[in-house]
Amino acid sequence: MEREDDLPAVERPPTLRALTRTVDTLLLPEGFNRSGVIWTRLRNTFFDVIDIQTSRYDHLHFTINVGVCDPQIFSQIWGRELPEKKSVTDCIVESRIGYISGQTDVWWDLRDQQAVNEVSRVLEREVIAFLEGQQNHKDMLDWLLKTKTLKQMYPLERIKVAVLYHSVGELDASRQMLKAELANKRSEHWFDRVNFVGSKLKLQLDMN
Repeated sequence: MEREDDLPAVERPPTLRALTRTVDTLLLPEGFNRSGVIWTRLRNTFFDVIDIQTSRYDHLHFTINVGVCDPQIFSQIWGRELPEKKSVTDCIVESRIGYISGQTDVWWDLRDQQAVNEVSRVLEREVIAFLEGQQNHKDMLDWLLKTKTLKQMYPLERIKVAVLYHSVGELDASRQMLKAELANKRSEHWFDRVNFVGSKLKLQLDMN
């Protein structure tokens, strides 16, 4: 008779902790530091940020968010220093991994034994290359304009584009972007922020 301890061990689904350890093995040698499920790396004057986001509905599915923070751009938009504890929402360029690869949004199942291995492959193949492609503000501007049309962007994304235009020396494009935002009634909630940015960049935004 087959005893219970002779039966093959049942593989347990990977947990968030196991996933975090696996991501550590890839990102820590690349110069990242981890706090919780957020990895950050200082690269020249930029900060690369990667985090794991679990589904708020079941906490069993997860995706990966990626971004590049810049203290200068952050200050020009928000009028304060970049937080010591960075998040993807602080970044000038941010995306979920599925959109970086040009596909649709991708979520993995923590209960899937292959999920952790797939994440490692995607991080190495897609995410690291994406971050290393963001070498300067021109790269960031090009990526933002490539991924969405201006009409598809949220107001904050268009503000980021305007600030990047200013940074690369296209002052008139920056001014026109901000003026167009002030003329957009759907962006009314952002008017104070747009005016703040215009003042910070020393751009004249009068609607005459």
